[in-house]
Amino acid sequence: MQVENECKITEIFCVIDDFCKEFAKIESRNAVSDGKSHRNKPNRMSDAEVILIMINLSSMYGNWLFWLLVYCLPLFFPNLHVLTLAAMMFSFAELLMHLILFNVRLKACYNPGMITGVFMLPPIAIYYFARVFDASLFSWYHYVIAVAWFVFVFWLSFRSPIYWSLGKKPGYDFTEQSAFGMYH
Repeated sequence: MQVENECKITEIFCVIDDFCKEFAKIESRNAVSDGKSHRNKPNRMSDAEVILIMINLSSMYGNWLFWLLVYCLPLFFPNLHVLTLAAMMFSFAELLMHLILFNVRLKACYNPGMITGVFMLPPIAIYYFARVFDASLFSWYHYVIAVAWFVFVFWLSFRSPIYWSLGKKPGYDFTEQSAFGMYH
């Protein structure tokens, strides 16, 4: 399965590279010169490499959407304490997922995101609950709303029809590996 995915990435890169070469020819014929001499620096990424990176970044829809809605939204709306509570509670869920769930399913000792999920987010959440958290601001239903919020955002980011439609390009459907980060 890994080889098949690598072949598709190579194929995509080749198509992009061919397009960029043809485009460069047309551009050089039609471009207006500024009179200065320009050199192609050897340490510069090719246009095809930049485009391929942009395509891969667009496939990170779920991570970016989740990051924006769960971790950034509380920064923009600090008076909505339930959003901050949701982010801090999910930090502990990330710890469990990256320490146990993903490693067991991958049959590995490491998984992508593990460093952040173990060493960065939980310490922030621990500090929040130890130094900032004021229990008098919350009732039982705030905890329910916080959990419902991060479960909804998780579904929207990683399980919704929007997420799956991103992988509906003919010949480049999401595999279980790319969709879930692991095989089922």
